[in-house]
Amino acid sequence: QRMPFNWCGLPAMSIPCSLHSNGSPFGLQLTAARFEDFKLLAVAKVAEALIGFDTVPPILKTATAVA
Repeated sequence: QRMPFNWCGLPAMSIPCSLHSNGSPFGLQLTAARFEDFKLLAVAKVAEALIGFDTVPPILKTATAVA
């Protein structure tokens, strides 16, 4: 499935930013001008640091080891 940004030749990406109460992730889509891929990656890196989203799924945090 193609998306409008891809049709226009614009770089786009999604970064995780939050979880819904049912555990589904929310993403933030970022786009940039044509051929500005590296700027997009730099902005995404800063955004990820500011958001501080924990990438460990909640189910793995509550799991206990079975001995």
